Amino acid sequence: MHKLSYTERLTILRLPSLEYRRFRGDLIEVYKITHNLYDPVTTNSLFSFAYDSSLRSNSYKLTKPSFNTNQYQHFFTNRVINNWNSLPNEIVTADSLNTFKNKIDKHFSDIMYKTYYELTKQLKL
Repeated sequence: MHKLSYTERLTILRLPSLEYRRFRGDLIEVYKITHNLYDPVTTNSLFSFAYDSSLRSNSYKLTKPSFNTNQYQHFFTNRVINNWNSLPNEIVTADSLNTFKNKIDKHFSDIMYKTYYELTKQLKL
């Protein structure tokens, strides 16, 4: 296996890439926060919901604050909003955390073994 590329080795071993695990972990944390699996008093101010009835994406759509500088763009609360808002409604309204995880893995099965460079081209991170 030493002659194979990193992506090919991950695919053969069926291991998700480090980038995908971070991406998936971020979405799981947002699911926990939006569905009040954490203490709502401490996580209440992290995100604000977009309460617009004409939204076509999902029913848990988040609004993204604007900043004058780029220093906040890589904070957790900013880097996950676009990815979260792009998820279909049937994923974000999953009944349980395990169901959400399974749906995320199924929805993103084509990028599970890709590296950061490949993910940025596909997801426009």
